[in-house]
Amino acid sequence: MSRRRRLLGRRLLGWANRLCGALCPGRVADRAWRVWGRTWRFPVKPRERQWLAEAERPPLEYLGRPLAVYVWGEPGPTVMLVHGWNGHAGQLGGFVAPLVAAGYRVVAFDAPGHGASHGHHTDIYAYTGAIDAVAERYGPLEGLIAHSYGAVCAAMSLRVGLIVRRAVFVAAPARYQDLVERYLQGMRFHPAVQEAFRHRLFRAYGRDAWQRFSVIENVARVHTRGLVIHDRNDRIAPPDQAEAIAAAWPRAHVHWTEGLGHFRILADPAVNQVAADFIGGQD
Repeated sequence: MSRRRRLLGRRLLGWANRLCGALCPGRVADRAWRVWGRTWRFPVKPRERQWLAEAERPPLEYLGRPLAVYVWGEPGPTVMLVHGWNGHAGQLGGFVAPLVAAGYRVVAFDAPGHGASHGHHTDIYAYTGAIDAVAERYGPLEGLIAHSYGAVCAAMSLRVGLIVRRAVFVAAPARYQDLVERYLQGMRFHPAVQEAFRHRLFRAYGRDAWQRFSVIENVARVHTRGLVIHDRNDRIAPPDQAEAIAAAWPRAHVHWTEGLGHFRILADPAVNQVAADFIGGQD
């Protein structure tokens, strides 16, 4: 599809959302809420497929369904990998080799509604619950590496009791509220729909959702040593997000990259090694 046609499609979608939202904001907000929790699977790259093929696939049931789990390396100190929204475990496969070479067992999973796990919908509680379920099976955890939305969920788990010695957040957003506002504005919903959507979210999660789901609020209350890896050209999570997280996290600092964006940063060998070296560092 040409860029011109994509732009036209976005304009038509925005026009339809504004018109329908002005007439029946509650109904449109309910539909927007269902779309918000909808997940999409994208093609797995050949190198990601190879990384996954090299892993063991032990069974694990979560919420009454099989959860796709991947394990590399021999039993020993364990590092967990957590992918982002609409991602899958294979996207973090570049971290496996340097971690295994350093003597770690590496465990990853496809969150509910993602990758080889069941379903097409999920939410932040199902995501964080999966982190906790995998940690319970394979912990204690020496380290954790989380990408994007996966860092939002990992920060929640850390705050409520997940014990990890060192954690790496890659291309992480600082505030859950920013993700919501980006979605509402990107879909060009009528202001009445946006307000109705926020009320729908508060009914589901509580009025304090912005605080409870905020990365900066959560990392401010943990003792885990942290590394924030972020690209200066990230268009999905702008660089100020990394600065805000590091400023809030008592024992964290930022490692900057250039020209890797939001996704290519995951498979960069230098980034992979920096993360592995940090996990293996001494407190």
